[in-house]
Amino acid sequence: MGLLLHWTPAAYVAAVQRAARITGSLILQYPLYGGLMGIMTGTGLAGVLAKTFLRFSTAYTLPFYTYLTSLIITLFVPSGGGHWAVQGPFAIPAARDLHASYAATTMAVAMGESVANMLQPFWALPILAIAGIPMRRVMGFMVITFAISGIVFAASLLLLVPR
Repeated sequence: MGLLLHWTPAAYVAAVQRAARITGSLILQYPLYGGLMGIMTGTGLAGVLAKTFLRFSTAYTLPFYTYLTSLIITLFVPSGGGHWAVQGPFAIPAARDLHASYAATTMAVAMGESVANMLQPFWALPILAIAGIPMRRVMGFMVITFAISGIVFAASLLLLVPR
């Protein structure tokens, strides 16, 4: 509605930036991620991705493959609740069918979502904007955090999940 009232996308963007100087770009991004979530669920893309990993999963490896799937899905749906809405309907039935751990499978979704958030730290954008710190100044730390936590969580899902 706001876009229609401003006649052009450029005028709309300028109005939003004037109204929300610090967080204007963030306000514009969230509807785009909602659209991506709709594409992931509406086209069945999330289902295809999840079912690909399920083809070769066992009760023991399902949490690990669910984690890998979660890492990929989070790149398109960075919201925790939206992420669960996309992946949950595939992860839980798979755990049931394979007699895998519900707890480990559910945690694998959450762990993948948390780790991938290090590559696209939207949670940090408002803080960085208020502090006047550019994203490039913290991205190196985020990439290191992603790599270390990615390996630790993947190993924990393979080594610590009860058989």
